[in-house]
Amino acid sequence: MNDSYAELFSVTPADLVGVAIWEVAPEVDPDTFDAYWNSFADGDTRQAETVHEYSGNRVPVATVTTQRTIGGAPYHFGTIKDITERKAQEREIQQQNERLENFAGLVSHDLRNPLNVAQGYVDILQADIDRDELTLVDNALERMDSLVSELLQLARTNTPVGETDPVSLFATVTKAWDSVATIDADLRLAGSGTQILADESRLRELFENLFRNAIEHAGADVEVTV
Repeated sequence: MNDSYAELFSVTPADLVGVAIWEVAPEVDPDTFDAYWNSFADGDTRQAETVHEYSGNRVPVATVTTQRTIGGAPYHFGTIKDITERKAQEREIQQQNERLENFAGLVSHDLRNPLNVAQGYVDILQADIDRDELTLVDNALERMDSLVSELLQLARTNTPVGETDPVSLFATVTKAWDSVATIDADLRLAGSGTQILADESRLRELFENLFRNAIEHAGADVEVTV
């Protein structure tokens, strides 16, 4: 028993020498321990994550146990690593994901209701009035609904949204520009026909954020070149 392991429980190695392993590792069954120990073949390695407990201290650990034959006799070697910090990070990430999912659900519910109301009025107006502005509003509402869906999916799956496909860069840029209140800003496209591998919706969101930042920080009459 080395000093590092004993320090996990604020004791000395001498305090642990002679203590049965099942008194420290509750998952070990003393009735089946001999059979388990003898089940190792030479070079066999077992890994596990568990909790070791002694002297009132509980420590999550990762264990690696292997058997080596030396001089014709089998020896077991155990490596034990304190994973307290990692487990704490995992719990924090889990809590953050739960909060994110709750937030996304709230956003989805609270945003979709007014979005549906606005979309309904736009549909009524478009039936009576032929204006380009109404088409822009309709596109903006559809985009907002799509972003709400993606936020909810991202929160619930914790994975990137969508697969990558060949995407027209400038068609995506143009859609993004039309979705942003650009005021007096100008957009300049340098080139044409460029395609890149991307998730079209996420790429469009990227450019929307960039355009908003450009207008916010460089002025309403900024010229943006892509």
